[in-house]
Amino acid sequence: MWAIILSLITCMPKNARIQSPKLKVNTFNAGEITLEEQKGKVVILDFWATWCPPCRMEIPGFIDIKKKYPDSLVEIIGIALERNPNKVKKFMKKLGINYPIAMGTREIVSKFGNIQAIPTTFVIDPEGNICQRYVGYTPKDKFINDIERLLKERKPRKTNPRKVEKD
Repeated sequence: MWAIILSLITCMPKNARIQSPKLKVNTFNAGEITLEEQKGKVVILDFWATWCPPCRMEIPGFIDIKKKYPDSLVEIIGIALERNPNKVKKFMKKLGINYPIAMGTREIVSKFGNIQAIPTTFVIDPEGNICQRYVGYTPKDKFINDIERLLKERKPRKTNPRKVEKD
């Protein structure tokens, strides 16, 4: 019953969100990434492993989401909880993973609440706050709903249009 109730929940209201821990990782396919650099974007931070069936079920959805949204709006970062980096690289190539993947460490896992089950996925709003945490397989549509909601509430960027003086 709780699974049904939890599956109906979308991102927490703004006033209930908590600041995401700082994160700096070296990825296999995108160099060094920090969460701080992602401010202004919705971030999906996914803790996963190659041997985990629900994790493998989610990855095609993340690939689709990465194709759907421009890099300026959404970033997906995968944290592989594996011992063998070569296994992760082969898996990434086989599935055509198009978003940054880094190896997880005990330090990273502890920063995000000592992940007890995978996949565990965090949705982080454009201000850098954790909006939602999903444990277990989560369908792509749930992530898309969270992304759309967060993009709608995103603060418009201030622009300074040039004044055109009339003669």
